[in-house]
Amino acid sequence: MAHPLLGCRYKLSRAERHRQDLGHEIRLWSNRDPWASRLERETEGTQHTLRSFIDVREEPPSHLGLIIGDWAHNLRSALDYLMYELVRLDHGQPLRGTQFPICRQFADYQAFRRKEDKSGKRTCFMRVLEFSHRRAINRAQPYRRRDGADTHPLAILRAISNRDKHRLLHTAVFATQPGEGTAVTPKQDVERIVSVTPCYGLVDKSAEILEVVYISHGPDPGVNVKDDIKLDIAFDNGLPVVETLREVTEYVFAVVSEFDQFVFGAHGVRRFTRLEPAPPRS
Repeated sequence: MAHPLLGCRYKLSRAERHRQDLGHEIRLWSNRDPWASRLERETEGTQHTLRSFIDVREEPPSHLGLIIGDWAHNLRSALDYLMYELVRLDHGQPLRGTQFPICRQFADYQAFRRKEDKSGKRTCFMRVLEFSHRRAINRAQPYRRRDGADTHPLAILRAISNRDKHRLLHTAVFATQPGEGTAVTPKQDVERIVSVTPCYGLVDKSAEILEVVYISHGPDPGVNVKDDIKLDIAFDNGLPVVETLREVTEYVFAVVSEFDQFVFGAHGVRRFTRLEPAPPRS
């Protein structure tokens, strides 16, 4: 007898494969030196401004969006497969239209649970679930983060999945916030450094990533700049693609694993403890 969550296992494995494929494609793109840096200097009396820019020579490949869309579809399907099996377990038979709820607001979750048909009969399949199972699903909802609902892994998954249904997902170059490695030291003829301002955000063709203002007291001033600004691939809202996909994948895996361990594992079936290889590509 097949494990009830075999479908979840395959879907999660597919999602992980797409995530790894995405990382491989990003590395190939990055190895082609898709951007270049340049410096610009301005002088006004004894005040000098040094600006560092990034020029994008090659945009991230458009097919990255296809890979991300396939990743999202498989993770969303894994959650829906889980709900289907929960309904079949608790109700004794499957019901039509089962779907794992993902709600950013409590009112939406309540409306989802109280769905009715034209006759006023409740139609939400969650009514047949055991209380402990409904409670576990509730714990996974984005609205429980309140102000942080939009950054909840399931809210991000839902947003990506919904966008992929209507249009190609786009990625862009993103300059990340610098870490402790950024340092500017004066060379000769520099009286003092006034300010060091890193810039980060989406890079559209070209963007300033660092500004240094300093005051000179001699004819040949200059500064040494060691920056820790990194470039990454991000969605158009600034979320880093690789890190976001990792966090969302891990969260969905944890949700499925929780039910496997405490629900299906208790019903005499083998526990789902790790990803197994997905079936061969067709």
